[in-house]
Amino acid sequence: MRPEIRSILLPIDISDASSRVAGYAAALAERFNARLTALYVVEESEGLLGFTVASRDTDESVRELEDAAMGELAEHAHRYLPAGTEVRVEAGDPTHKILEAAEQVGADLIVMGNHNRKGLERLLVGSTAEHVIRESKVPVVSVPLLAA
Repeated sequence: MRPEIRSILLPIDISDASSRVAGYAAALAERFNARLTALYVVEESEGLLGFTVASRDTDESVRELEDAAMGELAEHAHRYLPAGTEVRVEAGDPTHKILEAAEQVGADLIVMGNHNRKGLERLLVGSTAEHVIRESKVPVVSVPLLAA
């Protein structure tokens, strides 16, 4: 049985290096005539010992970051992605938001960049791509990010 790819989710970080990932996602969307959704996740700030600090000022700051990210993502999409690409900005934990968005848009495939961290950096920071690959219900294409 040959799977149909009708919807592709592209979690993206709006860096110059991510244009390579955008290129892969655009090529796959064109090849499969699939709908493409670009997603940027604004990480919410965490307070002392990992507890999220909830206040009006924090909420307003997150909204301001989301608005700024939407503008940058729209510009990035215009430059690197095909016309008609849906752009979304979410705030929260990147892994959770990526998996949630994949379900919401009915993604058949996720295409995302991977920083390929090693050693202590990998242990301390981890990898959103690794978490998504482990937890995703759909296939994930991991594109190595190269320094610009």
